[in-house]
Amino acid sequence: MPHEEAKELPHKEQKLIPHEEHALLQQKYSELEDQLKRLQAEFDNFRKRTEKERAGMKDDGKAELLSALLPVLDDVEEAKKHIKEKGTLLLLSNLEKALFSAGLARIRESGPLDLGLHEVAGTEPGEQDGKIIRTIRTGYSFRGRVLRPALVLVSKKE
Repeated sequence: MPHEEAKELPHKEQKLIPHEEHALLQQKYSELEDQLKRLQAEFDNFRKRTEKERAGMKDDGKAELLSALLPVLDDVEEAKKHIKEKGTLLLLSNLEKALFSAGLARIRESGPLDLGLHEVAGTEPGEQDGKIIRTIRTGYSFRGRVLRPALVLVSKKE
C-alpha cells in the first residue's frame, strides 16, 4: 500500500453573510434588545407596584386594628384620670406609647375647624365663627388618614 500523506483537515470555514442578511440579523437583534429592555422596565414597574400595594395592605391592616382599639384608648384616657396606682398608670401609658409608635396620631383639638378632621357636635356663642372651643371626643389619624374625626364644639359669631 502506498503511503498516503496525512491530509490536514481544513479549518472551519467561516460562512460569509451577505450584506442584506447581516442587516436583517442586526435589525432582529435590535428588536430583541428593545423588547428585553421593555420587559425589564415592565417587570421593574410590576415589582414597585407590588411593593407599594403590599405596603398599602399592611397600612390598611394597621389602620383597621388601630380603629378597633380607639374605644380602648378612650377608656385608658378616662381611667388615667381616676387611677392613682403607679403600676397601673405605667401600664396604661405603655399601651398609649405602643399605639402612637405604630403611627397613631391625635387630631389637633384647637384652632380653626376643619371638616376633614373635625365633627361638629354643637356651637356656642363666640367672637369668631368656626373656632374650636372644646373637644368632646379625641380624634385620631394614621399616616394622614382620619380614623375617627375629633368631636368638637365650635364658636358661632352672633
